[in-house]
Amino acid sequence: MPVTLNNLNSTPRSDTLNALSAVPYLSISPGAGVVNSTVQDLQLLGIQYKIRKVAIAFTAIDSIAGTDLFNLVVGTGTYTSAAASAAPNDNSFDPSATTTVGVNTDIAVGVTPVLGGVGYPTNVATAGMTVFGADVPLNATNVPNIATGTGGYAVLIPTNYDAVYPANIPLTLRVTTTASTGSITGFRVFVIVSPVRLRPAFPGSEAVAPVPGVDF
Repeated sequence: MPVTLNNLNSTPRSDTLNALSAVPYLSISPGAGVVNSTVQDLQLLGIQYKIRKVAIAFTAIDSIAGTDLFNLVVGTGTYTSAAASAAPNDNSFDPSATTTVGVNTDIAVGVTPVLGGVGYPTNVATAGMTVFGADVPLNATNVPNIATGTGGYAVLIPTNYDAVYPANIPLTLRVTTTASTGSITGFRVFVIVSPVRLRPAFPGSEAVAPVPGVDF
């Protein structure tokens, strides 16, 4: 049988956005009575991004009744575990959205209104917003193979999988465990992310190159 590799892509003068990557959190083993105000771990990405999927795995758990829960939260502060706190979907492609942005700001040629559809979100998630609208119970509904002695694993879809999360603000892992008896062993979280540009388009002139921190 022939190999399936047909070619190599090499773009030394380009960076590829909207390419999926898996970002892992540390393995944690929270004990009883852990509350979701405590940051268990965090990731800090230097670029705006979307989260298409969240993969979880753990090797043991005290109960499969769903009294142990988790969520991912923008920032290190407090948050509300409710649908209202879920980060909103990207509004870049809403034809009714109009944003005034700088065009060719590097060479100062002024501003122009830019209609939706050019990849420029104006509703990026803010501190306190969550990936899941409510903390996710670790039970048979969300983790079909769950068992107390062997744990379980699952792939979950965020409440709004097209939401855009901010660069340079931590995305923190929060956990709640059952009082007095709770425990989760070897809990791992992986977020599948897609980087998002910061400006709607490159400055508009071949003489002006895209700039890290400005364009992405």
